[in-house]
Amino acid sequence: TIRGVDEIIITEGAPDWVSAVDHGFNAISPVTVSFREEDNEKLERLTRHVKNIYIINDNEENDAGYNGAIKTGKYLTQKGRNVYLVELPRPSGVGKIDLNEYLRDHTADDLRKIMNESKTVLEILISGLPDNFLKAQPIIKEEIAPLLVDLDEGIIQYYSNQIAKKLKISIKMVNLE
Repeated sequence: TIRGVDEIIITEGAPDWVSAVDHGFNAISPVTVSFREEDNEKLERLTRHVKNIYIINDNEENDAGYNGAIKTGKYLTQKGRNVYLVELPRPSGVGKIDLNEYLRDHTADDLRKIMNESKTVLEILISGLPDNFLKAQPIIKEEIAPLLVDLDEGIIQYYSNQIAKKLKISIKMVNLE
């Protein structure tokens, strides 16, 4: 269902996948929070020509969906994909919402709007950095820099600027090696 398309959704469960496809989206699902490690190579091949990947896992209090999305997102980002994490709005007092539930009460245009407002995995990681440069540096070296290694120079520069802005430092201080 995703061969030859520019954009896909990766979603957590089979009902979520069915709802996405029924609403006109190209989608795949690991049928759990993230793909198994032995499926990563296959996932890399399947997404090789996809321009944008939106991961829409369950939004739940225990963050299992978020953590799975980050794991998949990091892998695909490292492989040079534009990966966005979409956070479904969870109503007050509700412990969990998934894509299937969201699309029961919302349109494809509603989903497209929150997809367009979503952030890349790297933007999310950068926004979560501590404001202190010395505390942020190990996280940058261990979590962020490895994701940037094989990306285009312009993209590396973009994220370097984002890091500098977040930490209120000179771009010269951002060392991604």
